[in-house]
This record gives sequence, structure tokens and C-alpha cells, in this order.
Amino acid sequence: SQSGCATPWIALNELQGAHLETPWTPNNATYRANVLALVRALAARGARPFLLINSDPYTGSDEAAAWWRSVAQVADLVQEDYFSAKVLYRSGSVVANRRMRAAFRRSVAQYVKIGIPVTKIGLMLGFQSAVGTGGREGLQPSKAWYEVVKWNALSARQIAGEMNLATVWSWGWGTFSEAG
Repeated sequence: SQSGCATPWIALNELQGAHLETPWTPNNATYRANVLALVRALAARGARPFLLINSDPYTGSDEAAAWWRSVAQVADLVQEDYFSAKVLYRSGSVVANRRMRAAFRRSVAQYVKIGIPVTKIGLMLGFQSAVGTGGREGLQPSKAWYEVVKWNALSARQIAGEMNLATVWSWGWGTFSEAG
């Protein structure tokens, strides 16, 4: 009601322990039940929830796959795929773009393999700039960083179009300091 939007998009940052195998500990099982209850409640109130996933999801058991499918019934899953800009830049545009497209395809395939439609899957691109965050990592000159950002965006756009993904997100941890 505060946003003035009848169907707000709400990003939930981010699922803890997406990679944890079943059987889940009692604490993790409760946490997963709470996350599912939250996305259901948000959807029931007219929101479109997006659950951000920062690691490869464990989908290797019936229980885990069923949980992911339950979430996807009411929320979109947004896989966070972050790359080291220094590594990508050193490998050059052809190899870097191949590497990113392959990673995006793998991310989507994890969910599709367990029956989640691509219309419920999104990708998150990371444009972190501080040292130690897996993004720019001090890549210089600025022109090199801008090239990597362009490659990342173009690779995501290609995969999103090719696979008919629901959304592509951009996440940057701007650090407006000397270190960033």
C-alpha cells in the first residue's frame, strides 16, 4: 500500500544455504518452511516475490526438488552469477563471453531439470567494485572494467533471449571510496 503499486516486485536477498543437501537440519528445515510461507504470503497479497540465490541450489533429492518447485509456484528464482573481471579480461572477449554464457546456461538448467519453467527463472549480474567482492577486483584501467561490464550484459541478454528467461537483474556494490 505504501508503494502505490498494486503488484510490487519484491526481491528477497538472499536464500541462506541454497546448496545444503537433504536431509536438512531442523533449523534449516524451519528456515526453508518460513521462506516458503513468506513468498506465499507476499504473492497472496498481490506482490511478485523474487528469491535471490547466491550459490548453486541443491536439487539432488525429491525433497529438495519439491521445495524449489513449491517456491517457484509463487515466486521467481534469480540465480546470482558473479565473475572475476580480472580473469575475464585476461581471457579476452571471445573466451570471456563463452565462459559467462556457459555459466548462465548451467544456472538455468539446474532449475529446468527439476521442472521449473524458464518463465520463473532470472539471472543476477554482479558489478561489485570493491576489492574482495569478486567483481572489478581493482581491474585497471577503467576502460577494461567497462569492457567486462559490456560483455557480461551482452552475454546475459543473449541467454535471456535464447532461453526466454523472465528477468535479468543488475547488482552492484558501489564503493565510493579510494578502495572501490
